Amino acid sequence: MLKYKKLQFEEGPSDADDIVKELIFSGDKFFSALAGAKIKTLFNLKKKLSLGRIILAEIRKTSEIQRYLTAETIEYGYDFFIIIDKILWTRVITNRRDKIRLIRHELRHIDSNLGEFGKWGIRGHEIEDFHKEVESNKDKPRWAEELAILMSVMYEAEDDPQGLTKGKDSIQFGEKWNWEENGTR
Repeated sequence: MLKYKKLQFEEGPSDADDIVKELIFSGDKFFSALAGAKIKTLFNLKKKLSLGRIILAEIRKTSEIQRYLTAETIEYGYDFFIIIDKILWTRVITNRRDKIRLIRHELRHIDSNLGEFGKWGIRGHEIEDFHKEVESNKDKPRWAEELAILMSVMYEAEDDPQGLTKGKDSIQFGEKWNWEENGTR
């Protein structure tokens, strides 16, 4: 007799599906743009780690084969799966507010700004930082983004801003570079 391995996933909770719908139809501009997205919630029955940290939930864009396999359930199949740790949802989270936070976070990963209706993507986190650094940078929380923009401008201003090509001077960063005096190169 064949023995089958227990499946890692099972149907997600109906209250998570309800929260997805509530957020999409809440009137919030970001979530309203997801009105055409077909989203299925699933429970993950196994602990998932990434870089040593436990994963509470995740969202995955479905592949063409997954869409095909779910097309009998919903027209053209699901666009996304929100996968929630079952122990988290059923035993750890004790209030609706935290469940909303979790689902809201996962929905924010959906990129609906790809130019045409129904074309979806997944976006990463806007910030990645350390808790202590967030506290230390309260006065300028987007400092790294500002530096990245400055770097981008400098790279656009010149093909070789580091002066790696023989005979070129490098662009000076920080206090040494005066935009009003020097402008762009």
